[in-house]
Amino acid sequence: MIDEHFAPHGNWQGLSPGQTLAVWLAHIVSEADHRLNHVQPWAAKLVETLRTCLGQAVGELDFTMTAWRSC
Repeated sequence: MIDEHFAPHGNWQGLSPGQTLAVWLAHIVSEADHRLNHVQPWAAKLVETLRTCLGQAVGELDFTMTAWRSC
């Protein structure tokens, strides 16, 4: 639903904004921490799991602060 209503910035690459939000929400639930700067190290440990769950290539850099600001 997020992707239907919010178009990504023209330079957006990688996961869609909706997929990125889903990963951030998974981080919040699993770590009880909403800070964006803690998502990248968390995702780095779970890259294979995230790739399997999302069904596409995922890298830890998809979850940097720079990636979040570009949407």
